[in-house]
Parts: sequence; structure tokens; C-alpha cells
Amino acid sequence: MQYYYLILYMLNVTKSQCLLTNIQYAIQRHYFGALAETYFDNKTREALFWKTGRIII
Repeated sequence: MQYYYLILYMLNVTKSQCLLTNIQYAIQRHYFGALAETYFDNKTREALFWKTGRIII
């Protein structure tokens, strides 16, 4: 989650989309713990890859 906001900025995500994503993340983190963090990290890396064509490790 360390690059989360930078990636959202690069993807031109609106503030309302960011808020919804934060709520979804918080709920999933509450119920699933570290699995939710890994899931969101993977989804943001995937979105960034499709946007830029670069792989982020």
C-alpha cells in the first residue's frame, strides 16, 4: 500500500472513486487482514501495468 496514492494519481482516479476504494479496503482489511492488503497491492500493480506498460515490483 505504500505507493497506493501515487498510483491512483497516475491513473487519474477521482476523489469519489478513491473514497469508495478506501472504504472497500478498510472493510476487507477488517475481515481478511493481510490478504486484503496483498489483494489491493496486486490490483494497483495490475492497473498501473495496463496504464503504463511497466511492471512495478
